[in-house]
Order: sequence, then structure tokens, then C-alpha cells
Amino acid sequence: MGVLIFCPAARGAASRQVLWNFDQSLTNALGGGYNSYSREPSWARTYLDPAIHRSASGHSLRITAHREWQGFCGIWFDFYPAGSQHPFDARPYPYLSFWIKGAKPGGDFDIKIVDARGEEHQDSLDTRPLHAYLPGGITTEWQKVTVPLADFPRTDPGSLARFLLVFSVPGDNQFYLDDVSFESALDNPGAETSAGGQEPLTAGEAKPYHSMWVWETRDLLANAQAADRLFDFCASTGLKEIYLSVDFQNANGSGVPGSIETPAAYGDFLSAAHRRGLRVEALAGAPAWAAGEHHPQALAAVQAILSFNGSMTPDARFDGIHFDVEPYLLLGFAVPGYRKLILDQYLKMVAECAEAARNGRIAFTCDIPWWFFPLTPATQEQFTVTFRGREETVGEHVTDLLDSVTIMDYRNQADGAGGIISFGIPALAYAAKVHKKIRVGLETSAQKDTPVEFDLAIPAPEFPARLRETHLAERSSFEGYSVHALKTNGVVFVGLGPLPSGPAPTESIATALAHLRQLFGAKSSDRFSVKTALNEARAAIAEDPEWKAFQTVELREPGARQTVAAFRAVRRTAPTITFHGLGRKVFEEESHSAAEWLGAYPSFGGLAVHYYGSFQALMATP
Repeated sequence: MGVLIFCPAARGAASRQVLWNFDQSLTNALGGGYNSYSREPSWARTYLDPAIHRSASGHSLRITAHREWQGFCGIWFDFYPAGSQHPFDARPYPYLSFWIKGAKPGGDFDIKIVDARGEEHQDSLDTRPLHAYLPGGITTEWQKVTVPLADFPRTDPGSLARFLLVFSVPGDNQFYLDDVSFESALDNPGAETSAGGQEPLTAGEAKPYHSMWVWETRDLLANAQAADRLFDFCASTGLKEIYLSVDFQNANGSGVPGSIETPAAYGDFLSAAHRRGLRVEALAGAPAWAAGEHHPQALAAVQAILSFNGSMTPDARFDGIHFDVEPYLLLGFAVPGYRKLILDQYLKMVAECAEAARNGRIAFTCDIPWWFFPLTPATQEQFTVTFRGREETVGEHVTDLLDSVTIMDYRNQADGAGGIISFGIPALAYAAKVHKKIRVGLETSAQKDTPVEFDLAIPAPEFPARLRETHLAERSSFEGYSVHALKTNGVVFVGLGPLPSGPAPTESIATALAHLRQLFGAKSSDRFSVKTALNEARAAIAEDPEWKAFQTVELREPGARQTVAAFRAVRRTAPTITFHGLGRKVFEEESHSAAEWLGAYPSFGGLAVHYYGSFQALMATP
């Protein structure tokens, strides 16, 4: 996964083994990848820059790093694919070389070379500063850096795994890297031919943005000027399609979607959008729709949209139905046994709704996360299910069922082992085989921080049985609060937080937590005071980018004087998944880079941006 075009070493050049020229592949000549690593508040990022390169065309790797006293950051380069049992034998090549050019003069970093044995204890290995090999420092001209492997005596050159650039001194760095190689002699680089590369997108070419989610619709439906601003924004960014959220009447108070609210307003909006050349899909969904007992709600939503279209003139109809149903938000998804059941029910819902839409002669598509197309053997097993007699990954099943799919490929960096391109390739590769289209979704928003209260700790081996007794496995909310599960090695913590939308809870959070404890078989007199459990929670939150601000608290029992020991944490949008706050320049660079590399696949249907409000704000920044 992750290789676009295999980039071999220069043939006939025994004195030189070219690893990276960054022109034709996200991996090196041996299949190894690279990526940034960091801990806040320090950070680092990479970018395959089509404007700066040593050869006549192609790319270099631009590296930008911000190091503070707290945290850490750097870039790692694997010689072979992750998990490979065949490390690189560099004994014929006693020198590692690369070319470097600064965005401005100055900057420094440490170099570390790691063998297969040293991957588990990298912190104890030798490092050497760049300035030891580049006495004049980084300049704005290309300079060659040659690093003798002998300078790393604790590293076995016959069994190399990776090398790292480590930013250990506070400050900012930006420079370009190109032509990373192993060499047999100091002044003999061997034959060197340009690998060429795809030509970068230029300002005059079509923009890569195809679709956009639009959630807040009331003002757009009620105000023609607001709708015109949306259409103008679509025109300025090259968007051709919007996913427009629809509101349904609540049929008989049952929670089952009835007819679409304000149909005339939707019809007027659709007519205006079509006059501006936009395609519009009706956007709907809820996590609960994945569960079998709620499939009637999903089908009712499809029927409501079909009924709406049937009552409208052709120009005032939706062009498709677009579901955003996220089964992984259900509490039971954290349990492997329940996960398979939930995914099976989810696929049944997709299949039933796709058939209903097909019978109604309207396109039907869904949003799914990139990891429904797993990258590793471990995740392959987790997300492979048998459905209708075929054993495939969930992503493959969904692609088979639909004409097109939108993957939520939410990263804020295009390249690297953890970037948009690498994570998008499995979906695009499969869709190309079955002649389907994939829209690649990017995130520009940051959800409001959600404080979550935890006072229920369940030993991990007991959690599946205890969950089964609660009948909450297929729920994502409880008594008006969102339900959250935090897993560690030994404990599962269950907590409650505010829902992003909907009516206010009728009970206090302390009361709802007490009811939750009772459902899980925990008496209200049980005290959350196990030191090891709290330490596990603190450590898990410190490591998980989606959580922050661990704090021990005491919750007062409803109607009682005693308090229950608990902890609070804040759930947030992980910084690595969103372009929020990074500015227009970074977003345009990374999105164009993603389109450049993913565009090699015939299944690539363009980029989809989440969502209108945050995308508009981002494009208004420098």
C-alpha cells in the first residue's frame, strides 16, 4: 500500500544506491516510507514540493519543523516497508548522502541511524549534528551532505532499519531534501539520471475540489442572498457538487423521518443551484441508523427524499441521496465481537437503502472513513466481514454496493506514510478494479471541545458481558448525553458528555452517570479510587491526540452527601486530521499535492471538503 510507481535504483551504478528522489513514489527504491513525528506543542510536517528540485523536473521533500522546549519532533525514513523482516545491508555503502537547500540560511538538526536491533531503544543510539558534515551550515543553495556510517559505532551497517532527522533545539526550520542515497566512496556518486516526475498542477489548471458538505441550511433556504453567496463560493473554488443537509418532520413522534420540512424552500434552493450548474445530493444520517432496529429510520429517510422528488418539477429535485452514518460511534464498536455484528448490520442498511434508491431511480452514496480499507494485517482482520457470501473489507463491500463512495481521508498532510495519499490509495486501487468512483474527503473544521465525565471503570475482560446486559451496544447516546468509551490495556472507562445537537438533557450529568453505573452493574456506593486505573486513564489521554486535559474530580451522588471519585477529560478534534487554523496556503498546497498523486487512479473523482462554513473561513485566511 502507498506505492504509486516503483522507483528503482540506478542500474549499473554499483557505487551508489539511490533511495529517494521524491519524484515518482511515496516510498523509496526499496519500498520504505517516511513520515513526520511529534508531540505538542512541537510539530513537524513534510511536503512534496513540485516547485523546488535539483533536477530539471520532479519534486523535493520540503521539511518544516517548529521545536519548543516541551514536546519533540522529527522525520523518520524507513529503508524497507514497515514490518519487513529484511533490513538493508549497507556494508557495501559506508556513506549515507543527501542534498539539502534552505528556505533561508541557517538551521540545524541531529542525524540518527537505527539498525533492526535498535528500533526498540532508539533513544540510546548515537546522534550526530548536521553541522558536523556541513560546517558552513544550510544555505539557500543545494549542498551535498555525506555521512560516514562509521560515525555511528553502535549501529550495525549490515542491518539498517531507518534514519531520522531529529530537531532537538528550540526554533524553526524549513529546508528541502533531495536525492537520498547510499554511496561506496566519498567523491564518487556514480551514474545519476533524472527520474523525471509528474508535472505539478498550475494555477491555470482546474481546481481539484469537486464536492462540499453543507450542514447549516436554514439561512440558505430562507435567504436568497445567502444561497447566492454559497453558489459564488462554489464557483470561485471550482466546486461542482454539494451535499445539502435535509431536515425531516418527526413522524408521529416516533423518531422515524417523515416528510422533508419546508419542501417549497428546498425546491427553490435546488432550482437556483441547478441554474448555477451545481449538482445537489440530499445529506442525512445518524450513527443509530447502522443498528438493525433503526434501519426503518434510514429507509424512511430515503423514502421521504424520493417522495419529495416525486412532488417537484425536474429542476427542483435532488440529484442523489448521500448518507453520513458512522457506526463506529456506537458504544459496542469498541468490542471486537460487537464490531463485527454492527458492521454486518451497517452493510445491510447500506444495501437496503441503495436498493430503495435504485428503485426510485436516484443515485445513492455514503461517507465512510479511510480505515474501512485497512492498511495493516491487524486492521485487515478487524474490518473484514462476510456479507452476502463474500469476505471483504467493509470499504470494499460498500464500494461494491454503490456507484460512488466518499472516503473521509481526514489528514492535514498529503504525503508521508500517514498522509492523505497513502491512506487514500487502498480505496482508489480497489475502486479502479471494480470501475467505481471515489471522492476523497478533507477536513477543514474543528469540532467544539467536548468535556466528558468518567466515573465508571470496568475491567477490560468483563466489559463485553457487562455491555451486553445494558443493551447500550448499539447506542451512541444515553439520557440526552453522548456516550464515550476510553480503552486502556486493563480497563474500559465509560463516560458522558454533551451531545453536539438536539434537546437539552432532562437530568443532570451526575444523575445520568449514576443510572449508567446501575445499568453496568456498578453500585452507586462503589468509589472510583483505584490508583492504577486512574494512572492508566491519565497515560491513555496523554498519548491520544483526540483527548486532553485529564483532571480528577469528585461527583456528588444525586440526593446524597457522599461524592464519587471520577475524572474529566476533553475530547477534541485531533490536530493532525484537520486543516483548521493552518491557513489557505497550506491547504491549497496539500490538496493540490493529493490531487496530483491520487489523480493517477482512474477511480479518483476529486476532493470533497468538509464543510461549507469552515472551508469558507479557511479560504479567507492567508
